[in-house]
Amino acid sequence: MRNKSLAFRTIASVLVIVLLIAVRANERVWFPEALIDFFASTRYLTEALPPLGFTDYFNIAFRFGVNSVLSVILLYLWFDDRSLTRFVIKVYLYFGILFFLLFLISVWIYHPGDYRFLFYLRRLLIHPVLLFVLIPGIYFVKKSGMKTGK
Repeated sequence: MRNKSLAFRTIASVLVIVLLIAVRANERVWFPEALIDFFASTRYLTEALPPLGFTDYFNIAFRFGVNSVLSVILLYLWFDDRSLTRFVIKVYLYFGILFFLLFLISVWIYHPGDYRFLFYLRRLLIHPVLLFVLIPGIYFVKKSGMKTGK
């Protein structure tokens, strides 16, 4: 990393990882939403969705945003490539919009027992899944010597 020591990158990376873990560990307090308890029980098999309000949708979107920002920071710390970082930001924006729109549609058409699509879309939004896809992808690009626009 430009003028950044390995110790700084390591400490900053550990801090970002701890923050990602904290987001997950404190989800019920920091990002409360009705679907947490709904999917934690077996109610999703037989009951209709609980009523979702603005705060439920906002907390899901905000959690995606927090995880995205932390993930972009982590990828920048690990790979130190501004053009890749810009690409990653675009990936998060595009997929965030796409996943959230699909999430809204799946809430609208939900039928009891037909939970898989909604369940997994929500998981894509509330967990840093894209991070685990992008890490090996970026690593491969860097190791193969492909141009990244740097």
